Amino acid sequence: MFLPEVVLRPVTETDVGTLLCWAPDKLDGYRFPCGQSEMLRLIREWNAGRRDGKIFSMRLIEVGGRAVGLLSLYGSDSMSVGVSIASAVRRRGYAKAAVCAAKEIARGYGCTLLTGQNRVENTASIALCERCGFACVGRAVNRKGRDVFLWEMPLG
Repeated sequence: MFLPEVVLRPVTETDVGTLLCWAPDKLDGYRFPCGQSEMLRLIREWNAGRRDGKIFSMRLIEVGGRAVGLLSLYGSDSMSVGVSIASAVRRRGYAKAAVCAAKEIARGYGCTLLTGQNRVENTASIALCERCGFACVGRAVNRKGRDVFLWEMPLG
């Protein structure tokens, strides 16, 4: 399958307008503050590079200079990856291309294992994990009380 060329770049203050336009129904998994000053605070927090003593990286996914989603990496030797694509541009291979690009970023941090989780009813996310080469290693209830599948991919 052809993968589109995506760019994963740090979110900047110039992205405030784009992020504020992405209501929860347009970008699943993210709840943004309502105002510009709160969004700027959140961007600064994302760009600090660490959260709870671990590496944290939030990246804007771009295709042809246009923002199409967000990708996060969090952890150390093992890093959790999260990806969300704007509803208007889904099913074009952007999520898979972003996860493939994220592998290289994670390796650059010294990561040896990429992990993820998705709700058991999220068939699109399950298919993405399978297409990207993750192995399902279990099922759990996450901190939000949702039933999720757990995924892993060694970065050898």
